[in-house]
Amino acid sequence: MSELMNFLHRREVVSMSSSYYLSKAAAELIASLPSDLITAILQNETWVGEIISLVTAGHFSSHNAFCFELILNRISNMHTEDCIHFFTSHPDALECCCKHLDNYSMCLCFRYFMLCVSSAEASPFDIAHLIDILLQGLRTFDSSDNVLALINLLLADAAIDDGLHSQFIRAFCVSPALQDAVVAAIGEMPALLGCSKLQRRDADDACAHLLRVARRVVSTVFDEDHAPMVDEDLFVQMQEGDFRLEDALRTPLATALLAHVDDLLAAMEALLALEDAAAFCPKCFVEAGYVLEVLLFSLNLPEEAGEVSLEQVRRVDHVLATAMGTFTRASLLHGRVKRIYKQFFKRADLPAHQLIVDASEIFAAAVRMLEKPALPACGALKNICRRYEKCIKENPALREGKAYAVVAEHLDMAEEMKPLQDIDVGEARGS
Repeated sequence: MSELMNFLHRREVVSMSSSYYLSKAAAELIASLPSDLITAILQNETWVGEIISLVTAGHFSSHNAFCFELILNRISNMHTEDCIHFFTSHPDALECCCKHLDNYSMCLCFRYFMLCVSSAEASPFDIAHLIDILLQGLRTFDSSDNVLALINLLLADAAIDDGLHSQFIRAFCVSPALQDAVVAAIGEMPALLGCSKLQRRDADDACAHLLRVARRVVSTVFDEDHAPMVDEDLFVQMQEGDFRLEDALRTPLATALLAHVDDLLAAMEALLALEDAAAFCPKCFVEAGYVLEVLLFSLNLPEEAGEVSLEQVRRVDHVLATAMGTFTRASLLHGRVKRIYKQFFKRADLPAHQLIVDASEIFAAAVRMLEKPALPACGALKNICRRYEKCIKENPALREGKAYAVVAEHLDMAEEMKPLQDIDVGEARGS
């Protein structure tokens, strides 16, 4: 074992490239040891110290973090008393994880700590302090993607009913600090108007990641009746099996979001005044659209959280219709807007349905955009009109919609609805 530790720390006199291979091989070998040998390592403080020193001050590197994660992954999967003791008795190792959240391997190690500490009777760590660290990580450009991925994994861990319910992520979901951070992010969105490009990038990234986390906490559900309302980049395992984050964990943040819908809409309205809107659409604006979709249509939104009012729906319609004419090249935003209106058209059970059918501004926006057919927004708005036509077949009452009448005056929908013809690619290219 001493020789393995020498290789792990690359103490042998070999070339630099060879030393990396040796340390990686040593970490993989330790990670593949039988459980009794892993237990023997954990009972030897010298060897434990050797492992932890891979990432302590003066030794940290991306390669060492990779090796450290390989070993901790093996330890975390054993769930013996010695393993739990390792994680609960080494806050210095957890501190190293917190300092290096810009390294994905260290984010994974943070997860192992949280899972194994959940198996203990009580957490030895300051949960509130760890929540603050993750929230700060979401606000930091270099670590925000990693922290978001970490939270996704912890949410999935909390939803799996196998006894590994994470104390940390459950505390995170209902944390007042999370609610305050999300509300603050909404309030900070208009400040993008006065930022330099670099400042705007960082501020936009921070607001977008906090809104994304809020949406995922609120909408992380899966049961036999309804599929989860999650976006494409959420980890696949959250769409397999019976996952459900109970209402008690989602209600506080859902309630906070619904209480600040007006603030969110005001922030979106402010961003419509961006001078370079034709070339740049803030990520946080798109994320705000995701949040609105969840609050408007999620079948699993906790009833205690409340709902979006009709007056707020009217503002949502105005903001989205205006945004389509402002952020004319923002394909991600266009896709989200199309999904929102598809549900407005199809969900005749919602009070908002009739309001949209009678008074939506999106069709007038589509007509205005016909003057600029080369812009992506024109195609997206035409798609919304096509979707309305398809919904008419399912619900003929939509034909009487007052808002849609303007489309018939300016657009030949019979022609638009014709199936695409086969195209001779060679002829189209002039060959």
